[in-house]
Amino acid sequence: MRGGGLAPGDALPSVRSLATELSVSPATVAAAYQRLRDRGIVVTAGRNGTRVRPVTPIATGRARRAVPLPAGVRDLSDGEPDPALLPGLAPVLHAVAAELAAGEAAPLRYADGGPLPELLTHARTRLPELPGDAAYSLVSGALDGLDRLLEARLRPGDRVAVEDPGWAALLDLVAARGLVPVSMPVDDEGPTEQGCAPRWPPGRAPPSSRCARRTRPAPR
Repeated sequence: MRGGGLAPGDALPSVRSLATELSVSPATVAAAYQRLRDRGIVVTAGRNGTRVRPVTPIATGRARRAVPLPAGVRDLSDGEPDPALLPGLAPVLHAVAAELAAGEAAPLRYADGGPLPELLTHARTRLPELPGDAAYSLVSGALDGLDRLLEARLRPGDRVAVEDPGWAALLDLVAARGLVPVSMPVDDEGPTEQGCAPRWPPGRAPPSSRCARRTRPAPR
């Protein structure tokens, strides 16, 4: 669908025929189709089968559009870290390889996985405002974390307040999830008071500490 192989309105193969073609279980194909329906990408129309939505929310690749930058401006839109600020992995990988070769460490299985105590200690130090018994999840970057959050809490058609100006990759993610972005103006300190107020009903606190600080009455 992203590459144009399936256009809006095109029919998808039946579950059984696609399962046979891919040599997988029909339950696997059915689960994949259900995921596409949940994200608002396809619709099932009875005997007409499953088809691509006439207006699909698949992202249009905002993040890949090149934008000319003025002189002296650094492009942060791709969300990539500066390699110069990342720790070197070569010494760690060499040490692990040496331990495995010497039989001093057994290969880890998925069942043996879990949070590293050192990582949890560091996280609690960096995030002292969280309760001591708070649970932590490790994600592969901010976009992966946001994707997991949107999947767990929202459904296609839900409205999401998005910083304006914001991150193009996040707008692509919101579109792919079938969500409706709502512009929230921001300045150097976060969402503006004008951006927070019209989007949340009176008496209901917005889910942003910055909005809360902006809308909380000043101390006298």
